[in-house]
Amino acid sequence: MLKRLRRNFILTAMSAIFIVFLILVSGINLVYRHITVSNLDGTLALLAENGGRFPRGMGLNRPEREPSPFTQPITPETPFETRFFVVWADSEGGEGRKEMGAIAAVSEEEAEQYYAAAAGEKSDRGFVGQYRYLRGSGGEGEYIIFLNAANQLRSMESILLISALVALGGLIVTFLLVLAFSRRTLAPIARNMESQKQFITDASHELKTPLAVISSHADILCMEDEGNEWAQGIRREVAQMTGLVGDLVLLSRWDEEAPIRDRYDFDLSGAVWDTLAPFRRMAEARGKSISAQVAEGITFNGDEGALQTALSTLLENAVKYSLPESEITLSLEKSRRSILLEVSNACRPDYRPELDRLFDRFYRADPSRARSSGGHGVGLSIAKAIVEAHKGRISAAMPENGRIVFRIQLPA
Repeated sequence: MLKRLRRNFILTAMSAIFIVFLILVSGINLVYRHITVSNLDGTLALLAENGGRFPRGMGLNRPEREPSPFTQPITPETPFETRFFVVWADSEGGEGRKEMGAIAAVSEEEAEQYYAAAAGEKSDRGFVGQYRYLRGSGGEGEYIIFLNAANQLRSMESILLISALVALGGLIVTFLLVLAFSRRTLAPIARNMESQKQFITDASHELKTPLAVISSHADILCMEDEGNEWAQGIRREVAQMTGLVGDLVLLSRWDEEAPIRDRYDFDLSGAVWDTLAPFRRMAEARGKSISAQVAEGITFNGDEGALQTALSTLLENAVKYSLPESEITLSLEKSRRSILLEVSNACRPDYRPELDRLFDRFYRADPSRARSSGGHGVGLSIAKAIVEAHKGRISAAMPENGRIVFRIQLPA
């Protein structure tokens, strides 16, 4: 129980931290991309305003853009640092005159290919390879300006890689810290759980003796006076309380860190048949039937008696609470990864239990009949503890109205 609680704590904490890191990394890269693209578009807009070239006397006749942490300043050096080319459209819409004076890495043939790719796009601006383009028109007709954005794209890739590596390192460091401090964080809970187990153990030992004395006295009274309803009532209640104490002790044992003290390979198929036999007779006595489909030859490594106890709980509930003259089904099958054991029975169409709470201690889906049925409300909790101690899972489902299915899934 404590190991599972610690594992869930670490998983929850790391999931929350991972989401925070993911949001931060995504936000940083999205903002940086937006700023970079805005700066590129600002330069393209300046070129478009001047017919595909930088204005003459820039820095003397045109004031510099006010520098800020988020914008790239336009300075007299900008025309010498910027690599771009312009392709005008001819009368038929194809590539025409080209202005290649501000770039040396692109030939006219490559410029024509870039123009064809950009002309085929629906948007007036975007990326073609490592070039940011802008479609415009002026005195000479329509044109497309291509601005070399290789450095900016490499910067975005670098920021993405660096932020991802920093986030990964932060996650690793955080995981180690959470792992180191989780034991200390859960220490009070561990002490409370240990105190609770010790209390249940001590209380059960203290209760056994007086319950045995009361039971023996009630038996004597019943022998002396068989019609004494008070003595018979005392005997029934003592039996009920004795069973509850035993269940609490059993549940406390299966909540321990290592409840399985002796693992061994056994024939699970045979164990299921052995467990089923008495419940078939019990079901027939109540006008019900049990059909079973048990795959033969399935073996499992674990505690045979404990798993039979878990299955007995499911079968006992099915026999008690299924509708009269209905059929209870049991199946056992094995796949490559798991062993699946199912018990299904008919129930009232209006029966709507809280399925995720059926395995809680002392939870009663139908309190009106709990006392008459003799249950303590911990049987399914014990079954869950046994299955989880074997690294398995137990669940309940209602695939259709009027039928409930309990599933035990064990590792193959």
